[in-house]
Amino acid sequence: MLSLKAKLKDGTEVEILDSPEKIPVREYLEYINAMMEEGAWLTHKRKSTMKEEKFWKRDVISKIKRGRMIYLGAVRGGKVAGASSAEKGVGRNENNVCIGIAISGKFRGNGLGELLMRRTIAVAKEKFRPKNIFLTVAEPNKAAWKLYEKVGFRKIARFPDWIEKDGKYYAQLWMVLK
Repeated sequence: MLSLKAKLKDGTEVEILDSPEKIPVREYLEYINAMMEEGAWLTHKRKSTMKEEKFWKRDVISKIKRGRMIYLGAVRGGKVAGASSAEKGVGRNENNVCIGIAISGKFRGNGLGELLMRRTIAVAKEKFRPKNIFLTVAEPNKAAWKLYEKVGFRKIARFPDWIEKDGKYYAQLWMVLK
């Protein structure tokens, strides 16, 4: 298991792990549910349960072991600060890789997102040699899509009224790495 230290813009040091194995499920549960409370643009519609997080962790570890996924988790003081992943498509899409990222509110704007994105892209290119690396993002999440543009993604599609949050529908952007 890879473990490396990284310093953020403010000097805060985080540990980057390439598997969720050494991070307790309770920490993931606190991380994801805290982001739900703050209204982050996640695909989740509600807080997760311990059972759901245990399933998620087992599933991610299985995909990593089968060579289908790359995972990077950033930890500070035993708490999850952020995570990113890259997952191969299936069937005729197996040469395309989808990237996802979520950064805890306390760590946004401090370089962690860019660090995880750049590292995830580099590892995905090396390991999967994909035809395309893509992601989706809710259009109102401007900070996220500006970061994605900064690291080399460009918008290729906009689906209006696609994502529901708090009873309203918002556009979803599809972006591909140049």
